[in-house]
Amino acid sequence: MNDQNLDRQSSLHPETLAIRIQQKRGEREHSVPLYMTSSFVFDDAEQARAMFADEIQGNIYTRFSNPNVNEFIEKLTVLELAEDGIGTASGMSAVFTGMAALLKSGDHIVAARSVFGSTHQILVKILPKWGITHTYIEGSTREEWENAIQPNTKMFFLETPSNPGLQLYDLEMIGKLANEKGIILNVDNCFATPIIQQPMKYGAHLVTHSATKFIDGTKMRLIPPYQTVIFAADTSHEFASNLILDRPHPGLGTTLRQVLMGIKSTIYPEFPVFHSIY
Repeated sequence: MNDQNLDRQSSLHPETLAIRIQQKRGEREHSVPLYMTSSFVFDDAEQARAMFADEIQGNIYTRFSNPNVNEFIEKLTVLELAEDGIGTASGMSAVFTGMAALLKSGDHIVAARSVFGSTHQILVKILPKWGITHTYIEGSTREEWENAIQPNTKMFFLETPSNPGLQLYDLEMIGKLANEKGIILNVDNCFATPIIQQPMKYGAHLVTHSATKFIDGTKMRLIPPYQTVIFAADTSHEFASNLILDRPHPGLGTTLRQVLMGIKSTIYPEFPVFHSIY
């Protein structure tokens, strides 16, 4: 995990884990450096062959994985009690990945009505192009969720608290129902963060974050450092392999945001000041 050899089931406080989980130090540095490289070198041709063949894991291209992205994912998977995760270039790409990678034409989603506007666009405009349908419900009772289930329902989706309406949902009740019915429970936890709420304690299979929300602490970054989808399933299971596509490398879609981790706003001569982009 890191040079501190922290255990995933550590009794350390979440605040301590968030600080102490780091990539292995290379030059006795006090804080983790930014790895601003497009690719990585190999010890020899055999190591390169084995990495490209997925026989061993390691950094190849930053678009696959990067030490900074890996650390971010490791922190959140530990804090969220998840088994593994992936990083994407935006919050909405994370939401989309959590749906598109696990659903196919003919599948159905039951979603709580109070969702982020761009998530609504995915449900009503993008997924229907591929024959994936949805049903919106208020979601306050078990009966609503249960009555909305169809023979082809494969996923429950909700945000709690929702963005921006702050609607709350009973995770324990919904998690029990989802697991009873064999349905994937996908929870957007970006407002609460794992410091306040850990959906996987209540049966969630996927937890999604946008790094421009409370995980950022300020919601003032121009380009978020990372966005991530986190999943809890056994990594040998088809559920997990579908989500991470054909590679174990988690840092999909990383960009210049790594350079801008500490920048609160940026001024471009041609444009006004931007404070955040979801």
